[in-house]
Amino acid sequence: MSNAKWRKVFHALCGAPGVVGNCRLRTIFGWEGEFPIWNVSPDQADDEFMEDHVADGKLGSPIHYREIEWIEFPATWTVQPDPHRAARQASQDIASIQAIIDSQGLLETDVVDGALRLYGYR
Repeated sequence: MSNAKWRKVFHALCGAPGVVGNCRLRTIFGWEGEFPIWNVSPDQADDEFMEDHVADGKLGSPIHYREIEWIEFPATWTVQPDPHRAARQASQDIASIQAIIDSQGLLETDVVDGALRLYGYR
């Protein structure tokens, strides 16, 4: 997927506060990890999503768009912020996330094991 398409999608997702509660990113190098896009407010999006990469800000270290294999949005996940408290289940509406992604053009998505995946490469 092109740099411009990634930026467009990220801006659209940030422009819908509360829709994304969890997502993971996988690079073409095999690294996978949390991608806390929900921490980026619409007014911070230009500072985080540069022309060809995600900045080294709220989202961690810089990631070039060309290195993103996929981004995954799980329907449910386990939250345990404190090891002394019981874990709980959290959820997000992946149909709403799909609608935001679809509004940005023809992008390749799939549902894999109960999670919506947006592909950069397949």
